Amino acid sequence: MSNQLSVKNRRELTECERAKIIALSEDGQSVRKISKKLGYPKSTVQDTISRYKTKGGTNSAPRCGRPSLLDENAKNYLREIVENKPRITANEIQKDFAESDLQISTKTIRTHLHDLGLYSRFAARKPLLTVSQLQNRLNWCIERRDWSIKEWNEIIWSDESRFCLFSDGPQRVWRENGKRFNLENLVPTVKHGGGGVMVWGCFCGTGLGPLVLVEGKLNRFGYIQILETTYCHAKIKLIMGFRLAVT
Repeated sequence: MSNQLSVKNRRELTECERAKIIALSEDGQSVRKISKKLGYPKSTVQDTISRYKTKGGTNSAPRCGRPSLLDENAKNYLREIVENKPRITANEIQKDFAESDLQISTKTIRTHLHDLGLYSRFAARKPLLTVSQLQNRLNWCIERRDWSIKEWNEIIWSDESRFCLFSDGPQRVWRENGKRFNLENLVPTVKHGGGGVMVWGCFCGTGLGPLVLVEGKLNRFGYIQILETTYCHAKIKLIMGFRLAVT
């Protein structure tokens, strides 16, 4: 971090230190020489001298609240950290800044993240997809982007889901509003065992279909059997005659 971020010393000068600057200035020394001799930034030296000449004193102007511990470079680096590692914790960020000798509390870190529009949210859970699967889904959407409501109403959406007794807990990520489903903010999910029940269901634009209990694993033969028993024997009008879209 030390190569990417330079943290400035935010300590204010004491009255004695300001007096030294004024004394050297009255002695005819330039801002550059005073800065080099005392080790203060030239901007600090110039501000102190200007304040003395215009106001006849060296007291700082009243401040509104406590000065920020992070300058603009530090804030930009903070944003870079959470954008590259959205699952990083405030404690881990604190350790990162500590490597550059900047001691900052986790509360202050959260405050600055909020100022940047970044909030800790539970990561959205979505199926783990390959690059080709992502591309296929995108192509499917593009091909149907101009469909009418009538065409969409003729589609039956079906899926099966297993409800397990055990599952991984939620995770938090730092993100901006509107970016919940960005890939870096997702927690990939896979269907797994652990005990539970599997069901199949469907719906379309005119209503809901049945919820079918699935025994064992669902393969193509079991899927066809569900369609035959559900569609024919239950005589669900909202399904009959429509095309079937499997997601």
